[in-house]
Amino acid sequence: MNQHLPLEFDETLYSWLVSQILLMGKPSLRSVLTDFGVPHRQLASLFPSYLPIISAITGVETCQLLSQHTALPLFKIFSDTGTYRMAVDSLLHGDAGNLHTRLSLIANRVGNTPSLSFCKLCIEDDLKLRGRAWWHMQHQLPGTNICLRHNVYLNTLSVNRNAMLLPNHVNGNPIVNSDNIDEYLSQIIYQVWSDNGASAITQDFEDYYRPRLLELGYAANLRSIRQIELRTCMQSFWRPCSNVTVQKILDDTFYPSSLFRYKHANFHPLKHLLLVGFLWGSWEDFLQASVDKGLNIEKPKTKYLQYGYQNKITAIISMLIEGKSLRFIAERFTTSVATIKKIAIHNNIYINSRAQRIFAPEQNTIINFLTLGKKTEWIAEKCHCSKGSVEQLLSQNPHVVESRKLKRFEILKDKHRRSLLDAINKHEFNTRGQVQKHVRASYTWLFKNDKTWLYKILPAPIPRAQRYKGNF
Repeated sequence: MNQHLPLEFDETLYSWLVSQILLMGKPSLRSVLTDFGVPHRQLASLFPSYLPIISAITGVETCQLLSQHTALPLFKIFSDTGTYRMAVDSLLHGDAGNLHTRLSLIANRVGNTPSLSFCKLCIEDDLKLRGRAWWHMQHQLPGTNICLRHNVYLNTLSVNRNAMLLPNHVNGNPIVNSDNIDEYLSQIIYQVWSDNGASAITQDFEDYYRPRLLELGYAANLRSIRQIELRTCMQSFWRPCSNVTVQKILDDTFYPSSLFRYKHANFHPLKHLLLVGFLWGSWEDFLQASVDKGLNIEKPKTKYLQYGYQNKITAIISMLIEGKSLRFIAERFTTSVATIKKIAIHNNIYINSRAQRIFAPEQNTIINFLTLGKKTEWIAEKCHCSKGSVEQLLSQNPHVVESRKLKRFEILKDKHRRSLLDAINKHEFNTRGQVQKHVRASYTWLFKNDKTWLYKILPAPIPRAQRYKGNF
């Protein structure tokens, strides 16, 4: 096919294909699709399977078509390398089957209803400057509902996958100026797509998020995130957004905690971008903050893996000389105690071994400490023995184990009782439900373990006949 339309800078492959087919003007649509080699392909798809066919017709490299005329680059930086490589290979070979499943779009429950978005002002500009209107790539990116060129809301049209439509063939709603929060999100999405994965993200995204959460007060430390507070604040921040997909994500009770619990899973880019937008403000600010702080989060049991073999031996020897225990060093270097001991003997480093046997007086002292409820780590340090020895002695005395359980129970009971009493003294509660809502954790624990005391402290119950009349 020698005669063909030029492919515009941000035109979708679907838009070019429809424009080219309609330009040919043949009476049988099926025959034209057959001539193109796409008689049974899904035309209006997020990941078009006819990329090699358009490349052969236009002479444009398949890699260029993929990076500039499909939505796949948006998923690059948030996907596992192997998964993304597989997705690229599939599209380059004209096979988009099960791509939504393999990119975990179905598992993310974000939705996959085929739709096309357009801006009425863009249509007018395209017809005036180029003589035809096309579907713009920026308008089709998942989560986008603003035209960044004109700062107005996009019109969205649900379509059949085999529909052949151009934006000037459909009627749009009146032009409405955009809201800041919608424009804000659309800008972040476009920034990531146009970046095309060029940014060097060398760590798990979790390692970038945690220091920022700690800095903003949404984490007690790098390993302890205040998930409820984070979720509540994110919902409040993004609720004004009119995008249906965003609202669906915010209603997911496992978001955003799932990003941290299942960090090796593939998540929809929007789930990451909502968190990035909330924490930093823009994609560039996120990247710049990561560079400025030189993030390199240390992880437990892998702290020294960056050392070469000889440097690792040197570091071990240094820690042995400092007097660190064999077990402590073995845990830091993810190796065995026997290996660390071998290095110490080979380098003539004295090992301050603990006594191999605990005699009766020391045993009695340890048991007394255990009965008082002291922690095994504290006892081991106090009595100059290993934690394992203390725990072994504890297991040999079942009555002490029960005593410690009862003591811990009493400590917890006192803690939750104080919490409930403080809340009741500070606030005037009319119903038990109000108390439960204010101190839910303590209320639940006492309900399960100290119900008699709880019911004495709580307000009188609402008469059953009046509970659902809205009088209280």
